[in-house]
Amino acid sequence: MVAGPLARRILAALVAATVAMQASCASVGRRKSAAEAASAQLRQGGAGLAPTHQLREWRLEVNSGGFVQLILSSSGVYMMRHGYYFSDKQSGSPVTVMLSESNLGAYSLQGQKLFLHGPFKSSCNERTGRRSPLEMEVTGTNVMMDEFSAKNFLLDESDGRKEMPFHQQFMGTLDRSSIVPAGGRDADGGFESRMGCVQMGPDGRIGFRS
Repeated sequence: MVAGPLARRILAALVAATVAMQASCASVGRRKSAAEAASAQLRQGGAGLAPTHQLREWRLEVNSGGFVQLILSSSGVYMMRHGYYFSDKQSGSPVTVMLSESNLGAYSLQGQKLFLHGPFKSSCNERTGRRSPLEMEVTGTNVMMDEFSAKNFLLDESDGRKEMPFHQQFMGTLDRSSIVPAGGRDADGGFESRMGCVQMGPDGRIGFRS
């Protein structure tokens, strides 16, 4: 299940976390928390060795465990990452799992309209080369997703438009040469990130397209 107290605690911690350029290894006792591991994964999108671009980040997180992260670079490239957190108890000891999809592409601004063009790199190959751009609206410092975007990126949140709050502005490297964030497992085994094509199954469970 996606919903639950653990997912809500992780999302609350993410909203409060200060995002740095490189992933830190802070720990509670001797164990890195799931919230810190998740934040480190999200930081991959804008982290780079040479701080050459101005990056602006928006992030929307909902109580069900879903999130959407949008980073716009001064290079004209965007990264959009979306997915879900949940606690996997099947292996015996609970593991916090983040299933997510990441897309890199070019964007353009026309007045208050933000157009995210078809990605040239993606963790989901069927997304690359998409012909129709995703259209969003800039409202003050925030970004408004239309109903189509909201349904696609927050699969269990289908009640119309969603506002994506501004998160932070920082320096980093994000351009056409950037790579799509990779998945992996935390050293202590308490957190795992998996990348792919996120979808909702007929039973309402979140997973990847096979």
